[in-house]
Amino acid sequence: MIKRFFILYRFFTIKFLYIFFVCLGQFSEKLKLKLFHKYLEFNNYWTIKFIKKNLLSNHKKLNTLILLPHCLQYSKCIYKITFDINNCKKCMKCVVGNFLNLKEKNESINIAVATGGTLARKKIKEFIPDIIIAVACERDLISGIFDAYPFLVYGMFNSRPNGDCIDTKINFQEILNILSFLDIL
Repeated sequence: MIKRFFILYRFFTIKFLYIFFVCLGQFSEKLKLKLFHKYLEFNNYWTIKFIKKNLLSNHKKLNTLILLPHCLQYSKCIYKITFDINNCKKCMKCVVGNFLNLKEKNESINIAVATGGTLARKKIKEFIPDIIIAVACERDLISGIFDAYPFLVYGMFNSRPNGDCIDTKINFQEILNILSFLDIL
């Protein structure tokens, strides 16, 4: 029963609320950002609830994909990670090295970098994960959750202290916290 309810609820929130919020957001940029944050809260709440009730009960490690934007990389780095995250030399000027270390410690975690929606969808099809932990700016993340349906996506917004798509930041500890909460680590 809970599975059927979740699927219907998730379909409603992913498909209809997204369109509704985007239409409402046309009136004000501030309103749009507020609605996107609420949308992400709803999505993350139901994603966690479903995983705890249905996927973790069989005690297997979840196949996890952490999907990152290329703008997390230090902009002056000469080793571009866009097509292969393993190009990173772990200089620790950005958070990418931390993700590589995480991947090396846990074989059920895959890390991918995407420059946009098309590449993100390709990575999702390639890995076919049980759960996706996605990091992006508001617009890209919300539209990505919409595009990734029916995959379970837990989303996190990145911060942009240097402007859009330049040396963006993510709290790596938040990623570790959600992975621990879901018994993935």
